[in-house]
Amino acid sequence: MSLASNLLEGVIYGTSLGMLYVLVAMGLTLIFGLMDVVNFAHGAFVTLGAYFGITFLDMTGNFWVSMVLAGVVVAAIGLAIERTFIKRLYEENPIYQLLLTFGLALLLEGAVIIVYGQDNQLISPPSILQGAPVAIGPATIPQYRVFLIVFTGVLVAAVWLAIQRTKLGLIVKAGIEDRERAEMLGIRLSYINMLIMAVGAGLAAISGFLSGPLLGVNPHLGTGLLIVSFVIVVIGGLGNIKGTIVAGLLVGILSSLTSFFYPTLAGPSIFVAMVVVLLVKPQGLFGGVEA
Repeated sequence: MSLASNLLEGVIYGTSLGMLYVLVAMGLTLIFGLMDVVNFAHGAFVTLGAYFGITFLDMTGNFWVSMVLAGVVVAAIGLAIERTFIKRLYEENPIYQLLLTFGLALLLEGAVIIVYGQDNQLISPPSILQGAPVAIGPATIPQYRVFLIVFTGVLVAAVWLAIQRTKLGLIVKAGIEDRERAEMLGIRLSYINMLIMAVGAGLAAISGFLSGPLLGVNPHLGTGLLIVSFVIVVIGGLGNIKGTIVAGLLVGILSSLTSFFYPTLAGPSIFVAMVVVLLVKPQGLFGGVEA
């Protein structure tokens, strides 16, 4: 296999992986930007999405229906958590939010282990995406990887456009940029908090389910994706949606290329990248919290 082919495959594989990272990190970014909450339970939403997806897949036999159902159910769980627990701590010391969400993450992970066990499981791609690999230049790419890039790209673009172009999105941006002023103008941010928590949890769940054919599913799936997502949020700039998208793609491609050429450096490379960015630009590549 030629160097050009390896490079192209590394970039495309990294893009597909990076888009999954973006789905998880975008929820983190929205929740932090609007609610000022660092949500450690977000990784548990990823894991729940994967396992609920497996359950629905066993029940329906339909990959697409299972993905949607998993996203909706986990979005409802995220909404319930925000209304029941997190909303009580908005005005408290942030350490209480960290402890609460970390505790919830442990409880949800423990519940998954009790119900599903700890064995690794693999979600099969839908039959329509199991055909011959797609030739892109000198590289051959599995159909599922191509699907991931297209589908997650459309999903991320839809969220982006909703925030940039709709009235509700403008309210979300106003809350992110200046929460106090938005509340003074009569905007009920409590409802927006509910929406953002549900959307963030739903995106995380879909990412978890879509990760199944690539990474396998185990109770610690969400923890690994959460750690990478925090790195992405830091690199892109806390609360910055555009920064999250760019950083997610960069991290995915960096991780994939190092896996191709220097496998032992695949894990550390993204943390080295984060350290370099923080040394050069402590506020992240895009800085601030502008959406």
